[in-house]
Amino acid sequence: RFTDVQFELPPYARVRGDPVPPHPAQRQFHRLPTRLKFFRGGLGSGKSLAGSREFLDKIFSNHAYLKARGLKTKAQYIAAAPSYELTEAGCWNHIMAWLEEAESINGFRLAKKIQITKPRKITLITGDVIKFVSLDRPGMFAGVNAAGFWFDECELSPDPISGWQALVNLLRDNRFPDELLFGLATSTPRGFRGL
Repeated sequence: RFTDVQFELPPYARVRGDPVPPHPAQRQFHRLPTRLKFFRGGLGSGKSLAGSREFLDKIFSNHAYLKARGLKTKAQYIAAAPSYELTEAGCWNHIMAWLEEAESINGFRLAKKIQITKPRKITLITGDVIKFVSLDRPGMFAGVNAAGFWFDECELSPDPISGWQALVNLLRDNRFPDELLFGLATSTPRGFRGL
């Protein structure tokens, strides 16, 4: 479905070891027709899980789009949070868990290279690169061209709007039409620091 690389998808999630589909709020998030999406929910509501699933789905779908048009398929994506600790706890852990389960199901790795030094980075076998960054200083990524991003726990940031805007400004991979350049945000509500 996604790419020239054929593989079986892991279950959406597991509860006590059993595979489960998205719950209604997660389904609603995935079905939003916009390219910029926000899932806000309480602790344990599955917002980071939904963010990781949507993020990976869009990365593989974008790869298929480029491949079908005979374009260079390597694209860059940003997984961010307000600090490296939050990036690791949310984005990194969810994506690595999905990749590990995909490997156990399919018998091969979808990650070609994994860099664990900061900033962490995963190069997929499609050539796509996911960079894991902290947005404690949003302006430091001004020169990056990205096809998509995921901003996890955005409302823990002292200035969520500046972080969001910095990420939106990176959506400039001109091989894609605007509707395929995407931004995702997931967060627990944090009072007046709303996105």
